[in-house]
Amino acid sequence: MKYLDILNAQCRDNTSPIVSLIYPYLQKNCDKVWFDESGNLFAVRGIADLYPCLVSHMDTVQEPDRNKQFKEVNGTIRGYLNGKRSGIGADDKNGIYIALNVLELTDKPIKLIFTHGEETGCIGANQIRFDDVKDVAYFLEFDRKGSSDIINYGSDDFLKIISELGNGFGYSEQHGLFTDVTCLSDMFNISAVNLSCGYYEAHTQKEYTVLPELENSLHFCAYLIDSIPLEFYELDSHPVGNSKDFNSFDSFNGYLDDEDEAYKIGTCEYCLEEDELKYYEHTGYICPDCANSFNLNTVYQDNETSYLNWL
Repeated sequence: MKYLDILNAQCRDNTSPIVSLIYPYLQKNCDKVWFDESGNLFAVRGIADLYPCLVSHMDTVQEPDRNKQFKEVNGTIRGYLNGKRSGIGADDKNGIYIALNVLELTDKPIKLIFTHGEETGCIGANQIRFDDVKDVAYFLEFDRKGSSDIINYGSDDFLKIISELGNGFGYSEQHGLFTDVTCLSDMFNISAVNLSCGYYEAHTQKEYTVLPELENSLHFCAYLIDSIPLEFYELDSHPVGNSKDFNSFDSFNGYLDDEDEAYKIGTCEYCLEEDELKYYEHTGYICPDCANSFNLNTVYQDNETSYLNWL
């Protein structure tokens, strides 16, 4: 499916435009397509005891507008509205693009999940039932800025496999924000990673996609599905989370122990803007705007507050 077609199916909380686009495509290219009671969309191709499962979210933070235009210059897609820059919804339209087009690059059995409400707290992911994922071997999600990051929510053995396979595509382990597979891995004890997919400055009007990086992510996805031994990748016994620095969900403390190290001037690890940054253990150093968008400043005033309260 063409990338521009996916971008043009603009939606924020109401995911009907993207559902209307991808549902017929899934019916044509998959053996089974269904919705759960929450409105998450599932598809399966092939018959297997265990499936690699690719997760992406259908909602975005960008406001739909029929006058929005998408322009490509030197391999980069940007959005414009009334002559001004406008966010394109690449978070997570890029993940959707990869999920749909990987079907053409591998003939392996595969399960796809398209969630809703990720941007407002992984609402759809938190309502997924065990029956819909009981045959999942591992989760992959492409919902990460940049071109080279592996954010691990899995076992050490699973991370080793992903890292070794990622070397040829320029990928390596980094720290990162939560996303749907953060919830799913913990809920169902299944290893997962979140991977870069070529977008930048998400949640801003400057959001853009570097198309060669998106294509590299797509081919990396196909390579993973073809190469990862198909078995159940259970979590390690220790708490799982973002790159080993993430404590258990029910006892998370987002701040550094040394208050002097909790602030610095630099580049936000999420939106890439220069600002005074605060350190959060599961995100690294991020700016006040990004912290507010994820309610970090209010949630972690009390170290007893559970991470689950804002999922």
